[in-house]
Amino acid sequence: MAAAVTDGTTYIELEHAIGLNIDCNSPVHYLAGSNRATNPNQNTNPTNAQHIDRFANESKEKDKNDFLSVCGSSIVMSSFSDPHYQSFLRGHTSSISGCTVSPNKQLIASSQTGATPDILIWEQQKVKYKLEEHNKGVECMAFSDDSRFLATVGTLNDGKMLIWDMQSGYIVTSSAIKPAPCSAIVWGGRVKDIKKRQTTDYLFATCGGEQVRIWALTPENGKLLSEKCITSNLHSRRTFSCLTFSHTADLLIAGTSTGDFFIFDVRRLTALTSYPTNCVGGIRCVASCALQGQYVHDPLDGHFFIRIIVGCGDGAISVWDYSDDLERYIEQNKVLVHDDGGIQSIDLHDAKHKLLVATMRGNIYEINVDAKPQSNPSISAKNSIQSSTRQRFLNQPPPQQKISQPKMKAVSHNETSSILDVKFPANVSDAFVTVSRDGSIRKWSISDYSIQLSHDGRSGKNKVVQTMCFDLNDEVIISGWNNGCIRAHNANASNDGLLWDIKDAHAGGVSSVRLSHNEKYIISGGVDGGLRVWDIRFKKLVTHLKEHTAAINAIELYSDSRHALTCSKDRSLICWDFQTQKRISSHRLTMGSINAMKLNNTEDTVITVGGDRAITFWDIRQAKPINIIQNAHTADVSCVALANAYSSSKLIATADAQSTLKLWDLNTFKCISQQNAYCGTINGIGFSNDDKQIVSVAEDATIMLWNIFSM
Repeated sequence: MAAAVTDGTTYIELEHAIGLNIDCNSPVHYLAGSNRATNPNQNTNPTNAQHIDRFANESKEKDKNDFLSVCGSSIVMSSFSDPHYQSFLRGHTSSISGCTVSPNKQLIASSQTGATPDILIWEQQKVKYKLEEHNKGVECMAFSDDSRFLATVGTLNDGKMLIWDMQSGYIVTSSAIKPAPCSAIVWGGRVKDIKKRQTTDYLFATCGGEQVRIWALTPENGKLLSEKCITSNLHSRRTFSCLTFSHTADLLIAGTSTGDFFIFDVRRLTALTSYPTNCVGGIRCVASCALQGQYVHDPLDGHFFIRIIVGCGDGAISVWDYSDDLERYIEQNKVLVHDDGGIQSIDLHDAKHKLLVATMRGNIYEINVDAKPQSNPSISAKNSIQSSTRQRFLNQPPPQQKISQPKMKAVSHNETSSILDVKFPANVSDAFVTVSRDGSIRKWSISDYSIQLSHDGRSGKNKVVQTMCFDLNDEVIISGWNNGCIRAHNANASNDGLLWDIKDAHAGGVSSVRLSHNEKYIISGGVDGGLRVWDIRFKKLVTHLKEHTAAINAIELYSDSRHALTCSKDRSLICWDFQTQKRISSHRLTMGSINAMKLNNTEDTVITVGGDRAITFWDIRQAKPINIIQNAHTADVSCVALANAYSSSKLIATADAQSTLKLWDLNTFKCISQQNAYCGTINGIGFSNDDKQIVSVAEDATIMLWNIFSM
């Protein structure tokens, strides 16, 4: 029996991560530059300002971290110009539930889910504080405008709102959640007195349910005062979902779940007006800034000119110019970011017209919104008609109308559903294919991490129908579904629809599928333990074999396309002869299901992993295993991968339900490296064809690329 020990001659290192936590509160943020202009209400201490300027200059010269995104249990800092550049903040033990960045870009706060919902404060990519006061979870967080304080709001079960001092890491004050539950919190600089002079008290606001509340914090004694904003004057009852202060903090903008937003006067605590954005799915995020150039706020006459940017549930970004002098709104731009997924969050850059947008489909975009207001559509149409008429009489073609369109570029694409498995196409090392639980099939490029091929196999809004397995060759990608169907998609063209399917291939669902080496047959395993062989040309059943009493988890084929291996949850490993339609041999573990297996390159050894947490080596000609690595993992082993035949390295990789990935040397049966960068079960792993990289996919919808190094 071999024991699991560690040898340092070869190791794996995380190269790149693909993924986005769409359930996280604000999963994307700008890191380069200032997030917004200096708030006139914030602390103007010269020492603090000099420190901020010095840090900003150093960041522009030395730091390539343009933005961050939340991927599983890690914070990933990336560059717009270099797709290969990533740096990781890894310290959480479960999925990150919330993230926020201080206005001076020096601090990052992130919270996690699970039994220990701790908050980590990062400074210069290291943990500065660990805040452990919340017990049931953290709903939202926000830094004050001078980056001095952090407000954290717990979930409804937690019931606490805490204000933390970022200079000491101590609690300044605490309060019960108002309103409960709280969906958003935002700071607004300093409280102003009756003559609009700044005081030493801090201003912030919260919203939730049908209530918006404005708070004042006295940091010297921790005193908190709050008052509810009035909406009865508009005769409206709304559920508020997001907040932002105007650049002067005289106005508070609140988005609602019904798709309109309210503008409150902070001094009078009264709603001035509300306006519908004509979006479906409500407003999920909102930001604001000052209008540039044409409008200037005059504090003496009390008129405000602001730009309001809202992210909607139908995937649209709407940009509005608001003037309480003209008492009107002008919808400047409406950008449809995604037609079947809502906007998850937006972050406003210091350039004011640049937005970093995350969608519920897991994609990240940067949008350049034109700062110049567009003309009224009705006036433009009238001018166009008049111009066309005049040009027709002059026998000249009408002039083309120039329409300013916002520029949108895709920053990254990510999966949002559990990724089942990963495979490299034959003789390809710079691209791999993944299939997700929701039916999304994608081929990813390793050169720039773009999507080379994509199929959306989802059947409308039916989330009950899910993918369970897949296989591919040079022409087709085969997937098995829990409704018993086998589907085929084109392996060389994107989104060209379903090629063909086999309905009711297995009554309880297709749990595993393989294409034969001669590309004439499909071998499928069912949840009921049945093994079936299908003719690809005629889509007809050729053979049905039934020995397993539980779901078949994996199928391996010999090069002669006549013999096959199957493993099952019933703890058995069976070798089949398709020509005689009989079982050749059967082996069984003493405990635990067999979750995955691999046939080695010489086809004389089978490697199985499963619920016994061991790695077992079989020769099907012998009744007992020829070798076992006991206690290879501390949890159930979920998948195994084997290095390729023409590589000089003899390596296998295994992964478990506790997110641990291990690399083993087949010559010594020793663990030579291990890593952990997930917060869920690793469903699949695969070696590139040159054995220089490993790609792993997990239950948390993340993809990790690992480099293999030898000392």
